[in-house]
Amino acid sequence: MKPIRSQIEAFLETSGMKPTALSRAVSTDPNLVRQILKEGRDPRETTITAIRDYIEQHEAGAAQ
Repeated sequence: MKPIRSQIEAFLETSGMKPTALSRAVSTDPNLVRQILKEGRDPRETTITAIRDYIEQHEAGAAQ
């Protein structure tokens, strides 16, 4: 499985979604994704799972 940072970067690039939108979709912290990508924030395992689940659901919906 890809590291979460790589997954986020790839998702944002292919979906065109803004980092803040992804942050708000998976947490209450609008800066979460920016901090992971730019500041090296290490999210909790539950947050990583929430991000991966969201990406998978979004990609599954786009494939339909």
